[in-house]
Amino acid sequence: MGLSLSLASFCPREEAECTMETLAPEEALVLRLRFGCGERPYNQDEVAEVLGVSRRAVEEIELQALRKLRLTAIGPIGKGWLGWDEV
Repeated sequence: MGLSLSLASFCPREEAECTMETLAPEEALVLRLRFGCGERPYNQDEVAEVLGVSRRAVEEIELQALRKLRLTAIGPIGKGWLGWDEV
């Protein structure tokens, strides 16, 4: 039995969709494809093929989107406490 990573397993679908609205459309699409929202999870090469970009570009978009979601999740108080005021 393998570990299946999906956005739906971490939070309700409505909450996940609401959180995705804070991202740029391309960032949200990359995360939806990578974490299998709606279908199976795609690997970075498959996402790159769908978007017509390099694998490295997909990796950068994914990292940026996840960083945005983390910053959104901790809020302004958390940013200040962590010394991330300038972010």
